[in-house]
Amino acid sequence: MKALRILCLTVLLLSLAPAAAMSAPRASIRCPSRSAPLTRATSVTQEITCFTVTPARGSTALRLDLSVSSGAYDLYVTTGSVTTLADDDKVNVSAVSSGLSYVLVAPGTSPYTVAVVRTGRSGAATLSPVTSYKATRTCSRTSCTAVYPLTSMPGSKYGDQAIFPVAISNAGRVSVKVTWKGTARLSALLYGPSLSKTGIMQSALARKDGSSPLTLTFDVRSTNLIRGGKWSVNLSNSSKAGGTITSGEVSITYPL
Repeated sequence: MKALRILCLTVLLLSLAPAAAMSAPRASIRCPSRSAPLTRATSVTQEITCFTVTPARGSTALRLDLSVSSGAYDLYVTTGSVTTLADDDKVNVSAVSSGLSYVLVAPGTSPYTVAVVRTGRSGAATLSPVTSYKATRTCSRTSCTAVYPLTSMPGSKYGDQAIFPVAISNAGRVSVKVTWKGTARLSALLYGPSLSKTGIMQSALARKDGSSPLTLTFDVRSTNLIRGGKWSVNLSNSSKAGGTITSGEVSITYPL
């Protein structure tokens, strides 16, 4: 009987260990106690440059444009005025060497802490808030649909990308439709959480490439719902000779 109790306790501790590890992500980026408010296009000159961004009352979206002239950068975004950001707060999967737009629908009015981190020894970049950008989100009891105009997103250079975070907490179908006019070919990817030896990472779960329109779907199962994991839809300009988007939109329907 004593051996059975020890065995049960061991199994319980092993089952709780991954959840405990995921609930306390390692803080990786340290920001000054008072970040500079981001109200206009600002050059990034330090290895780590931090900002406070407060959406205007009535804003339908928080949009940040990172333009990279040289080098490569990572973008971190988290809610609140904080002095440290965790690994999980990084919004891009790989380092940005061209242009990136990050758009969060219905951001509220509370401040966000944003960090731009240079991944090499040198580089030059600019971070800009786009205050006039508008998006919509409508929800039922079981799902939400967010619609984003493709206003200068992604950019006209090969590799320019746009990232749309998606708040998924239940199983169900994710549907993405991208339509646009112009010469660009796009890649649309749905990223979701997966476990690695170092913790939670984002993996591509669905992908479509080509001309307008692009559609992709993915059925989120309970096994995909990793606590602390992040979901996003990423669009990138895959036209190697460059390509433009004159108008368009991306629609994302996801389970609540």
